[in-house]
Amino acid sequence: MNKICGASLHINSISVDHIKRKVDGGLGTLDNAQLTHPFCNTTVKN
Repeated sequence: MNKICGASLHINSISVDHIKRKVDGGLGTLDNAQLTHPFCNTTVKN
């Protein structure tokens, strides 16, 4: 399930997103990763 929009993910349409954005001090680690849709990952999150 996509953590941003809540919809199901398809195996051919998955992107890895930072939970805490890099600009906010988030690291590129597995603990700070979540699976998302590519579209949801490219939009600006608050």
